[in-house]
Amino acid sequence: MSWQIEIARDARKELERLPAQIQIRISKAILALEENPFPHGCKKLKNRDGFRIRVGDYRILYFADTKLKQIAVGVIGHRREVYRD
Repeated sequence: MSWQIEIARDARKELERLPAQIQIRISKAILALEENPFPHGCKKLKNRDGFRIRVGDYRILYFADTKLKQIAVGVIGHRREVYRD
């Protein structure tokens, strides 16, 4: 059974602002989470809940609910900006 993915409104807006080539790469990475929510290279975030995956200089921060098999993508952005609170 594959996982269900939800993308937060802010993350969706940030994705739309990125160049087309990067949008495609990030979209493919998010869709790949349906089959494998913890791919090679994903890391548990420190000092907050969730995980992150890298797509070049960009990061996708997400939460995975293993009981409901749901992934909530919370933040998409450049690595220098994505971890700021």
